Amino acid sequence: MDIYLSAAQEAIDRLGLLNSESDETISKILKNGHGLHPKKLSSDHRKSDPQLSKEEKRSLGLRSNAFMSQSAFAEISQKGLIDAIKAHETTLLRASFTIFRWKSIQSIEETKRIVGDCFAGVRFDANPDACSFCQNLDGTLLENPLDALFPDKSCTCITANYGISVKVDWLLGGSQKDNQYSHDSRPMMRGIFQRIIDRLNFGRNS
Repeated sequence: MDIYLSAAQEAIDRLGLLNSESDETISKILKNGHGLHPKKLSSDHRKSDPQLSKEEKRSLGLRSNAFMSQSAFAEISQKGLIDAIKAHETTLLRASFTIFRWKSIQSIEETKRIVGDCFAGVRFDANPDACSFCQNLDGTLLENPLDALFPDKSCTCITANYGISVKVDWLLGGSQKDNQYSHDSRPMMRGIFQRIIDRLNFGRNS
């Protein structure tokens, strides 16, 4: 699976702000984004190629000095024209959260290796501003994390900015006798492990 193309297609289909033919373009922007925020990626995309005329921009309710290339404009759907400046940014943002979740899933096996018996599963993490569907799932352990890669049809979040993260229970690590670290060293080792896990849990990125 090409996660970038799949994420782009899901965002385009669910939001309806861009035409379906723009999926390859959005996928390419995501692949070459180098960690830049979707707002920056969208702005750069709208700056490229010949611009709409000042009169055309005004007819869309845009400032005459706003960037809107002819090619970017052609990708925006009728629905997206309601707020043309935000159409690409919102679509890219939703797709980016899917990619964050995919990266989190890819890191699960490495996290299991690091924490060993303290691994307690993979959970659904909803943001405070999430829809009621996502709020109800917050903290739920996932049997198959891939099932939560793409937003459920019941999710009404615009960007579907929920995450997937590893849950660690340090009490599952066995007794002091069985543990290779002394009792006094455990707090330090837990701190080290937790910092590693925080780096691996990409899904909460915003």
